[in-house]
Amino acid sequence: MKKIIVFLFICLLPVIFTGCTGNKPAEEPSVNPPTEENQVEVTLYYPNEEFIKTGNEKLDQLIPVKKLITVKENQT
Repeated sequence: MKKIIVFLFICLLPVIFTGCTGNKPAEEPSVNPPTEENQVEVTLYYPNEEFIKTGNEKLDQLIPVKKLITVKENQT
């Protein structure tokens, strides 16, 4: 008799906890306010592959590459 009660308790335990969680309404996605965009010029430095391969010190070790990137203000 005790085995049956323990078995039923173990079987009903997940049902009890599942029923206690309740259904939460889905959250609405937040809408970000419009952002102000600015373009900024940055300089990226890449390794010179020919310098790496040859070791020729007359070559520049780094190659500068200028790029425009967009910066967004007030972005969360």
